[in-house]
Amino acid sequence: MKVSNISTPASLTRVMVPVWSAVNGQDDLVWYEAAKSGNAWYISVDSMNHKFNTGIYHIHVYATDSRGITNIVSGTTTTVKQTVEEVLGTKVNSTQTQVTIALKNVRASDAKTIMFAVWGEKNGQNDLKWYTANHVGNGNYTLTMNISNHKEAGTYHVHAYKKNAAGTMKISAATQFSISNIGGAIVEIVEKNEAYGTYKVKVSNISSPAAITQVLIPTWSAVNGQDDIKWYTAVKSGNAWYATIEAYNHGYDTGTYISHAYVTDARGIQAVVGAASTNVNATIKRPYIASDFHKTRPKKIVAITFDDGPGAYTERLLNELKVRGAKVTFFVLGSKAERYPGLIRRMASEGHEIGNHSYNHATLTKMSAQEVAADMKRASTAIYNASGGVPVTLMRPHYNKTVQNVCKENNWSIVLWSLDTRDWESRNETAILNKTFNNGQYSVKDGSIILLHDIYGTSVNASLKMIDRLIAEGYTLVMVSELLYWDANGATAGGVYR
Repeated sequence: MKVSNISTPASLTRVMVPVWSAVNGQDDLVWYEAAKSGNAWYISVDSMNHKFNTGIYHIHVYATDSRGITNIVSGTTTTVKQTVEEVLGTKVNSTQTQVTIALKNVRASDAKTIMFAVWGEKNGQNDLKWYTANHVGNGNYTLTMNISNHKEAGTYHVHAYKKNAAGTMKISAATQFSISNIGGAIVEIVEKNEAYGTYKVKVSNISSPAAITQVLIPTWSAVNGQDDIKWYTAVKSGNAWYATIEAYNHGYDTGTYISHAYVTDARGIQAVVGAASTNVNATIKRPYIASDFHKTRPKKIVAITFDDGPGAYTERLLNELKVRGAKVTFFVLGSKAERYPGLIRRMASEGHEIGNHSYNHATLTKMSAQEVAADMKRASTAIYNASGGVPVTLMRPHYNKTVQNVCKENNWSIVLWSLDTRDWESRNETAILNKTFNNGQYSVKDGSIILLHDIYGTSVNASLKMIDRLIAEGYTLVMVSELLYWDANGATAGGVYR
């Protein structure tokens, strides 16, 4: 509406225009303030502000000049024959995690409730969800929804329904919006160790408007289909994600190994972003895995573990374990791995499992996350170098939440114990064996993880008697990874096992 030719000896300072429809008196009265442009004043009247009433609208003009005098200077009427069409729109946020849906210009008499039906086109209407909109006034309804409720990329459909007091639904409008998929990734094989049958899958250059929350690497050998498939959780380092693939998790199958990369982002969208393959033919194998890993779980199993070594008694222990064909798990100190590399190499070559027990037995719970990571990485590197390239995925630390978070970030699993022989305290063979076999509910049982230390002669002597008795009682000696494979569906990064 345009207002012009207002006469006054002073300058005009303000023009106000009250507008109302003839329906129900002045219950829809709205005062509009005109804006000056050139020599005229203008307002825009929206029937949405007047309950979308049709028919005669009354318009008055009030002018105020620099003297402070206000006077009505004009009046007119106009007829509104048709209300504004309802408009349905959407706005996707920058990370594409949320979408705001708005239906405008709804007549108050038309609807008691506005419902939005939303679904992704990818899989039909399997993700269809109904949302109740919020009335924000003046015939406008909005709703902000999370894409994580649907977890799909591609085209989305939105239908707006008006529901009256009787509960009858009527479609009002429809629209669409698009959500980008995850893509653009590079999947490649890096850090391959031919002898031990290990390699890393590196996933980089992932493209997504939202933050990446998880990268999974399902891997299997080409032998017998996917009967050995294992899902590895990748760990982020810098701008890439890495998962260490180990042939012993696949029965040391030889030939082609296939790894796919599944990426999930903050929207809940998961996509296969690529694949890589490589040939595996390990020459250094852990005997128990090569022969037993995919067989049925023995009736009674036990894992014997040794901490703080290697030491003066470790060589004798290895000799006796070899005679018995027994396999154990050593949680070694990185400083001792550097001091006794020959013993570490022998542990690995004779099929024992090697875990990380920190570099020099520091109290990790009193250290910062950065200090913990540095200590544990130093120890893992020492073990890796001394063993000839055996990756370290198990650790036994003093731990708290900080240590656990560091382990999760570095793909280490935390292994504690269920049976503590207190061998370091008693230094007595009989006491150690009593703790193991004659300690009531705390005695050894199926699935036990036993804690010993190979730095004490009494502990080594007791462990050999223990092994002989366990075998005589029908136990199968396994390493920690094998026990967790059967009893915990495998170890996960940051997981705590006892």
